Amino acid sequence: SGPIERELQSLSSQFGLRFDTLQRTVGVYKKVDHSIWWFFPGPNSLDPMVAVSYQVDTGALHFHAFPVAITAAFRGIDITGSLRPTEYLGDNAGKVYRFEYDVDDNGTAITSDWEFPPRAWKGPSFRHRFDQILSSFEQVPGGPVVTVSVGASEANAELVPAYQPVGTHDTSKDTRQALAAAVAIEGAFLNVRYDVSSSTRWAYRGAEVWLWSEEQG
Repeated sequence: SGPIERELQSLSSQFGLRFDTLQRTVGVYKKVDHSIWWFFPGPNSLDPMVAVSYQVDTGALHFHAFPVAITAAFRGIDITGSLRPTEYLGDNAGKVYRFEYDVDDNGTAITSDWEFPPRAWKGPSFRHRFDQILSSFEQVPGGPVVTVSVGASEANAELVPAYQPVGTHDTSKDTRQALAAAVAIEGAFLNVRYDVSSSTRWAYRGAEVWLWSEEQG
């Protein structure tokens, strides 16, 4: 929990962690994709309006904002007919929502973005140059196009690294889609960011990054 806590403390005003409202945090484990979700108040609310999800297999952190306060989260049985284990969310108005990825948003495109923390891939004495990235998404007929960007930083001191788009990944295709930068992306720290807007479901499965490393001094 230490790295997650430090990451939350370093975030922008929307997702920053407040210690005086930690008791309002609720969480749930989503078995379908091995992710743990925590819902908590951001700096501008006393109610849990934002969330962080941690993907257990990859270590990826995703950040989320909600239009209602999520005050309860639990696992139960799907009451719509399948009777399979399902996660539910409850808001402060007493409404209960089925927490699923396999339903669309009634035609409304939802904008999402997520990033991995900047990383000194081979240690603090090395400088890195990005080469290629091969992302993996589940193939979805009519699925969205995802923008892939790479961030670079010299000291990991900025609020947001300097991002450079390196291309897009078409989730409607089942082909390998390796992306390389048109210009050099170099830094002591490198990380990856994804941006997507879609009214249909999509599923991220991970990525492989190739880079060159050179020891300094």
